[in-house]
Amino acid sequence: MSSAPEKKIWIVAAGTGGHIFPGLAIAKKMQEIAPQTRITFIGTKDRLEEKIVPKHGFEIKFLTAKQWKGKGVLARLSSLMALIKSTYLVWKMIPKEKPTALISVGGYVSMPVGIACWLRSKPIFLLEPNIRAGIANCVLSRFARRAFTVMGSDALKKFHCPTEESGNPVLGSFNVNPIRKEAKNLLILGGSQGARILCHVGLNAYNRLLNRGVKLNLFLQSGEKNLEDALEQKKSLKLHEECVVSSFIDDMPQKLEWADVIIARAGAMTLTELSLTQVPSILVPFPQAADDHQRVNAKLLAAEGAAIIVDEKEKDFEKKLEDQLYLLVAASNSYEYRKKMSENLGTFARPNAAQKIVSEIFAEL
Repeated sequence: MSSAPEKKIWIVAAGTGGHIFPGLAIAKKMQEIAPQTRITFIGTKDRLEEKIVPKHGFEIKFLTAKQWKGKGVLARLSSLMALIKSTYLVWKMIPKEKPTALISVGGYVSMPVGIACWLRSKPIFLLEPNIRAGIANCVLSRFARRAFTVMGSDALKKFHCPTEESGNPVLGSFNVNPIRKEAKNLLILGGSQGARILCHVGLNAYNRLLNRGVKLNLFLQSGEKNLEDALEQKKSLKLHEECVVSSFIDDMPQKLEWADVIIARAGAMTLTELSLTQVPSILVPFPQAADDHQRVNAKLLAAEGAAIIVDEKEKDFEKKLEDQLYLLVAASNSYEYRKKMSENLGTFARPNAAQKIVSEIFAEL
């Protein structure tokens, strides 16, 4: 395949880590299989992709795109104008850039890029990483050749193009964690942008477990915007070297290998990484996620005994989080509990997702 003519692939993966990291995983796998492949990402300035994509050595171009869903009339009119303008700019860009195909992972900016590619008769492929398909990918599925998605996703029914369950591609090599008799390490993940309430409540619950005689190390990923508050709370609770607070995790596979138990949001990428490593987890769905998709994600795992859900909207949220954490790390049957949860979580793993997606796209092209 490496002797094939050079291909130039556009990838739209914008807004959140749940879009960006699967896009990067596809890009890296493409260059691994066909090193001559040229890849350009398209995103929105001042969003997460502006920082992350260049760090991985890929070119990124920026467009203006605005949220449509849930907005008032004036905001929707502004979004429509931005959509028309961006679609026209991409339509003009295509003859110069000559992309072979577009891969849309999601984000508002995928709509104008997808429409312009359709108008220029460029092949479109979709990756839907969420249980509830995003509105942009749903629209673009009418023009796409093929789509890939995760177990349980409504994209399998909603999309208008051939759609298959491939799993979610990930960056890095994730190995199955051994379930240790004694749980020593707790990892709290706020997602790609952090989660203030998880930082606050997680630190309090951890501190109370220490006061109950439970020996546990903590690594807290706070996100940049919550770092200062989290460090201040750590200081006020008089936590020391057993508690580490960091804004970001550069090597997620290594950190997941360290962990015995995880508290996390329920974004698609987080759940994919958990399924590959099979680390027992307590999931706290982000209540403002689009279409409440994180709760749907979490319920899919919880229904199979593969995770625990704790709802932050409940008034006794903090106490419930502490109680569930105690059951996983300190109860008399915690080892058996974690071992069974890990086994159940493994049924969701799709370790060869990137290979499958890239191979099928290249076969189409």
